[in-house]
Amino acid sequence: MEIARAEAKDLDEILRIQKRAYLSEAAIYGAERIPPLSETIEAVKSDWERKTVLKATVLGRLAGSVRLELEGALCRLGRFSVRPELQGRGIGSALLTASERVFPEARQIELFTGSRSEANLRLYASHGYVRVREEPLPGGVSIVYLRKTIPGIPACPAFSSTTQPADENVDASRRLPRQGP
Repeated sequence: MEIARAEAKDLDEILRIQKRAYLSEAAIYGAERIPPLSETIEAVKSDWERKTVLKATVLGRLAGSVRLELEGALCRLGRFSVRPELQGRGIGSALLTASERVFPEARQIELFTGSRSEANLRLYASHGYVRVREEPLPGGVSIVYLRKTIPGIPACPAFSSTTQPADENVDASRRLPRQGP
């Protein structure tokens, strides 16, 4: 597995994976149109131009992605998705861990998910994220915001534009991205 910055050529595939990954989320809530499913390639390109987009590849094939944006000392994580057939294999954990190393000035990282998204909530809790607030939505569900305090870890230069090989013999949920190319 490799974690690297996404390139322009990756954006179509990132959107395809996102839409496939979020179908299960839409089903949990009985909603046909949630924002990740209706997002356009233009919106993805706009995010890529303004934010940091990380991708995970397995054997050269795009497996997942996440978008990050720094606001002061807070890193906001969004549109986190992993190819459905590869979920549960450490790719999401590797992306979360890598996300913590992108902005050295960040002291907290925040993300959100739906209150019924139990697998997501378990994954985030296993990485040290804690609930900080909930925003109720119609239909008895809510958006759960979670945060994690990031220790003073130096940034990983591998997120410039180079790829970063992952050690297949290390538990991805505990691995920190390696320094250097």
